[in-house]
Amino acid sequence: MKAQYLIESSTNEWYTPHHIVASVKAVFGGVIDLDPYSCDAANVIVGADHYFTKEDDAFLSEWPVVTKVFANPPYERKVIDRCITQLITYQRRFTTVRDFEMIVLVNAATEVGWFFTLLTNCDAVCFTRGRLEYIRGANQGKAGNPRGQALFYFGNDAERFGEIFSQHGYIFVQ
Repeated sequence: MKAQYLIESSTNEWYTPHHIVASVKAVFGGVIDLDPYSCDAANVIVGADHYFTKEDDAFLSEWPVVTKVFANPPYERKVIDRCITQLITYQRRFTTVRDFEMIVLVNAATEVGWFFTLLTNCDAVCFTRGRLEYIRGANQGKAGNPRGQALFYFGNDAERFGEIFSQHGYIFVQ
């Protein structure tokens, strides 16, 4: 079975803006170890040491043992449920690892279950001021974005996350 998390459409090609990646790296001490739902073009921006493309299929691949995870998963309804379940399962494996940190960027879809799964498991959250201008696919410029976003932080330094991400929005620490 191949790449169940992507549909044959360009709708999933919404790359994380540079300023958000810079803040993620600042929280993580300069490095992103894993970006599990990505592609070659997006990784030019993110610069993760490990990432999975649709050909790799993050649902079927063995994830490396790392401590700095960033995810901007596909937002399709049934796919994002699986992504969030997979991310939380992975994060729970490392709850006792002092240096483990994960940041997940998603739409601020407060009406859906996966959003509350993130909210009830995270250590802090940033609700962005306004909508992010995603980079739309390879060489396609910026994407119009119809929704606000939230960045969920999992780790032992919610204060640092809050200090860095307060420039992007409103911070709530659990």
